[in-house]
Amino acid sequence: MEWGRWFDARFGRAYWVARAAAAWTRFQRVQDRAALDEAIDAYRRLNAVTPHGHPDLGCQLGRLGTALRKRFELDGEMSTLPEIVDVHRRAAAATPDRKNCRPAHLANLVDVLRRQLEITGDTTIHDEIVAVRRQLAVWGRGDDPRRPQRLGALGEVLLERYERSGDQAALASAVDAFREATEPPWHRQTDRLERLARRAYVLGKLNESAPRPGLLAELVDVRRAQVDDTPATLPTHTDRLLEFSRALWALWQADRNPVVRNEVREVFRRVEALTPEGHRDRGCRLSNVANTLDGPADREVLEETVELHRQAVLATPADHEHLIEHLTRFAGALRRLYEHSHAIETMNELLETRRRLVA
Repeated sequence: MEWGRWFDARFGRAYWVARAAAAWTRFQRVQDRAALDEAIDAYRRLNAVTPHGHPDLGCQLGRLGTALRKRFELDGEMSTLPEIVDVHRRAAAATPDRKNCRPAHLANLVDVLRRQLEITGDTTIHDEIVAVRRQLAVWGRGDDPRRPQRLGALGEVLLERYERSGDQAALASAVDAFREATEPPWHRQTDRLERLARRAYVLGKLNESAPRPGLLAELVDVRRAQVDDTPATLPTHTDRLLEFSRALWALWQADRNPVVRNEVREVFRRVEALTPEGHRDRGCRLSNVANTLDGPADREVLEETVELHRQAVLATPADHEHLIEHLTRFAGALRRLYEHSHAIETMNELLETRRRLVA
C-alpha cells in the first residue's frame, strides 16, 4: 500500500476535517488566497475518503461548494462553474430529507444554477431550478413557518418560466403556489401582503390568457384581503382600495350581479372620499361612482348620477386624457334625465355639454 493510501486509511477523515477547517478559518480571517486553495484541496481529499452514505457527506460537499464559489467570485474562471454546480447538486443528493441542513443545500444549488443560467443563457437550466424549488417548498413539517416563503419563491420561478416560454401550465402552477402560501394556516403571517400581491398579479395574468368568472371571483377575494390587511393609516391603503375596486368592476362587468355592483359602488365611494380636492384623478374617481348608478332608474337616482358626472367634469383638468370621456358620460346622463323629466334647464345643460364636446 502506498504511503498516501495508508495515511488516509489510518488517519483519513479526522485529519482532513481538521486541515480543511483550519485553512478555511485562516482564509476567512485574512483573505489569504493560498489558504482558500488549501481548503479546497483538503475538502476534496476529505470527500474522497468519506464513504458513500456517510451522514456528513452532504455537509462536506456543501462546504467544498462554498469554497469553490468563493474562488469563482475572486477570479471569475468560467470553466469552474460546472464543477461548482455539480458539487452542490451532489451535496443536495447526499443529504437525507430528515436532515435540517438539506434546505440550505437546495437553496445553494438554486443560487449556482441561477448564476449558470445568467452566464450561459441555457434555458433548460430553468427546469432544474423549478424542480429544486419544488423540493424546497415541500421540505419539512406541514406547519413549518418558512414554508410560505418557499412556496412564494416557487411561485416566482414558475411565473418566470411562463414569462420566458408562455407556458400556461407554469402560470397555473404559480397560482397554486401563491394560493397555498397565503391561505390558512399562513393567513396571519406579517409578510403575507407581499405574497397576496403576487397572487393577485398571477391571477390577473391567468385571467387575461383564459378568462373565467371563477378566477375573477378569486381575484376579488385576494384584493379584499389586501385591503383588510393594510392599515387605513398607511398611504398604500388607498392604492389597495383602487385595486380592489378594479377587480370588483371587472367581476361585475362579467356577470352583472347586482350584489357585486352594490359592493363596487361602496368601494368607489370609499376611494373618492379618500381623494383630496385638487387631485388630478379625482374626476375619474367621481366618474367611477356615477358609472355604477348608470342605467334605468327613478328620477332621484338619475339626478344623483348627473350630479356625480357634473362634479367629475368640474374636477378634471383641461389637459386630462379622460376629460372627453367624462364629458361624454355627463351628456349621456343629462339625456336620460331629460327623457325622464323634460326639464328645459336639463336640455340647455345637455346642449352646452355637447358644444364642448365638438369644440
